[in-house]
Amino acid sequence: MATISLGGTTESRPYASLSELKPYLEIMTTDIQDDYLKTLLDDASALVDSYVGRPLRLDTYLDTQSVGWNEPCDTLTLRHRPVVQIESIKRNGEDVDFPNGITADPTLGFIRPPQPFGRFWQPGHYTTIYIAGFVVAPGLPSDTNDGAEFMVTVPRAVARATLIVAADLFRSRSRDMRVRSETAQGLGSTAWLDPQPGNGGMPTEACDLLQPWVSLRVA
Repeated sequence: MATISLGGTTESRPYASLSELKPYLEIMTTDIQDDYLKTLLDDASALVDSYVGRPLRLDTYLDTQSVGWNEPCDTLTLRHRPVVQIESIKRNGEDVDFPNGITADPTLGFIRPPQPFGRFWQPGHYTTIYIAGFVVAPGLPSDTNDGAEFMVTVPRAVARATLIVAADLFRSRSRDMRVRSETAQGLGSTAWLDPQPGNGGMPTEACDLLQPWVSLRVA
């Protein structure tokens, strides 16, 4: 499978807001520092995307996949989820006719073949254009849906993971990002090296929150 973005998202929209990050860090900032924190939120959101294996924010995508003659296939699987709307499906460059409309599992991205195909998709090369992903705030207008409003917002677990990563980037400016520390009153403090090289430099707590979306990855 191959997938490309068709450029529906043109501005940066991190998965958590500055108004959430500042209380999380327990700091008051100037406008200049606010700009820096916004950059950290953008970087944290990019790390989240990298760890999950795909962008999570709303966009329009084009997926291509092939079905072989000796490879029975009862579902086409879209790479990006949740699926909001399917624009078109073509087989070998020709529109696929869906007498009863196109239906897809929004969470898993599965598309069943139309009735004329029977149980399995016919062999061929398929291209699907669709809208998928989460919006950062409810009611974000979209020209790609005739001015309608998408209401599938970023899950709180994703926003929380973004805050954790942004805070870690902020606090790691003068230390090894893998070093963790803990202080107990009357007992002193301790520090250790986070032993998870597969986390891409992110705290383990953030990675744990993102596991439901990693598990939905399509190769």
